[in-house]
Amino acid sequence: MNAIVIEHVKVSDLPEPWQAKLTAPQDACVTVRIEEEVKLASEPATQETETAFGRWLDRADMDDVEDYLRKLRTPRYMRAGPGANGKRRFNQRRRETIMTTIQIEIADATEQAARAAGLLTPQALERLLNDALKRQQAADALLSIADRVEAAGIPPMSMEEINTEVKAARAERKKRAGDH
Repeated sequence: MNAIVIEHVKVSDLPEPWQAKLTAPQDACVTVRIEEEVKLASEPATQETETAFGRWLDRADMDDVEDYLRKLRTPRYMRAGPGANGKRRFNQRRRETIMTTIQIEIADATEQAARAAGLLTPQALERLLNDALKRQQAADALLSIADRVEAAGIPPMSMEEINTEVKAARAERKKRAGDH
């Protein structure tokens, strides 16, 4: 199936019926995807009506098509092979990563600035998301510590006490660095 994708089309340039279906303002840019509709045959293909079936009629492993496809799509390291005693093998050298496609809606100006800064590549977006996840985990860890401190009945520190502790820790670190 062929599809045509046209990016950065102003809503005002679209045909009137299309504009009526959109809630975006007239000066907004959209992406248009045009695909040919697939028409289903009036009667399903059978071995008698479809010559392609003859190619696989003698294949016993394709009697259950769903099972055949499930086995075919299973990564090699997950298949039980000779000498595997029914256990699934795992090839340490080849690990497969499952990828997900995401679509986001952002303002055109934000998109243009992010693209110019190189932030819309898959690698950059993955790095940004991983950094955000690390920050979230750090915040969660900090909040769990705060809950434990409160549960232990330890009184909160003043800013002056915090500054004193930070200065002492920095002095200790500087002293250790100088000893090496």
